[in-house]
Amino acid sequence: MLQLIIFVLSCCSLVQCQLPSLLLLPPVVRLPILKGDVLKLECINTYKGSASPLSFRKDDMDILVGNDMGYQITTTSTTSPRDDTVTITTKTLIKNATTFADEGSYTCYLDEPILRRSIIHIVIVDIRPQHAMFSDSGYLFSDSRPVTLSYEIRGWPDSVEFSWQGFNDQDLIDGGKYQTFNNGTLVINNPNWDDLGEYKCIVTFNPSSFVEKTVITPKPVALRGGPKIVSRDIVQGTKLELNCKARGFPKPTIQWFKDGNELNTTVRLHFSDFEGTANGKLIIFNPTDNDAGEYVCVAGNDVERFNTEKYLHVTNKPTTSRQMQPTARQETRDFASIAFYVAESIASLLGVLVVILVVYICIARWKRQSSTYEHNEVAGSTAPTAERPECVPLQTV
Repeated sequence: MLQLIIFVLSCCSLVQCQLPSLLLLPPVVRLPILKGDVLKLECINTYKGSASPLSFRKDDMDILVGNDMGYQITTTSTTSPRDDTVTITTKTLIKNATTFADEGSYTCYLDEPILRRSIIHIVIVDIRPQHAMFSDSGYLFSDSRPVTLSYEIRGWPDSVEFSWQGFNDQDLIDGGKYQTFNNGTLVINNPNWDDLGEYKCIVTFNPSSFVEKTVITPKPVALRGGPKIVSRDIVQGTKLELNCKARGFPKPTIQWFKDGNELNTTVRLHFSDFEGTANGKLIIFNPTDNDAGEYVCVAGNDVERFNTEKYLHVTNKPTTSRQMQPTARQETRDFASIAFYVAESIASLLGVLVVILVVYICIARWKRQSSTYEHNEVAGSTAPTAERPECVPLQTV
């Protein structure tokens, strides 16, 4: 600022210009200001001795200190570093957040015997980013159709040039992957998840004029992903998981709705993270018929809300044909198992019967031989005595 003033004074000394001199900064005839940005004008009066007060006027209406239009007016004075007899007075106008009502002609004037004034025309431009995304239908990425990012400019009919930058402020070269147009449009061919992110557009007004050239960088435009619900139909008696695949800039938050009503955590219903996004996963334990309906995943950030929906049905847990009707191999295997069990049972029963029969025969023989021995003793028979019988087990072949 001070260097510019010194430069102006030097020029005046070279051309022998007379004081006072009046300068309005920035030194352009037309100045585009992005809606919402700061408007700052400086009116500089350089003089010797005394001078009339500086004033600002907008469209022939004086802007006073303490005005109700939101303009801040301040005044400062200093002595020239080259000539201590020269005084430099600067009157500053600031509007912190411009609107379309701030468009117009601003005049800095000095009412002396001869009216001195400098005029600048302020044009408020509105540059709105047109974001892009893909939806649950698979738009963009399923068939690799090009995606278009653009800016809508309002309020500037003159010449404008656009240039684009991708991640890490890397310039995008027109041709191949990217196509740029001088209407604020960027086309990305064959998009994929790696292309998601923010893209910056640099807008140059009056590009052919060195003095009038103005460069404005609006808010980045975003290529978002989703939201997309990844799921399957509900089956009773199983666990259902719905995943909301979304990527936005800034990072979005997820909300779930069913039939228009927001879902909250219950005993059967839980939320968890999915791919780094909070509440991106919806879990329903033991789903029933009442869980059928239209589920909506809403992703949002401070830029915009975007959503997708999916209708889910509830079906009974199916019984497979293998479970309902056994195969011939299964029937043979089952029959063999039953036959083996029956044979084993019969063999065990026969074994018991054989043991009982052997014990019965042994006892009968023992009783018969014992009776014969006792009879011989009573009769005093001189015949050789028979030995006491012993029970000899039968030999089985």
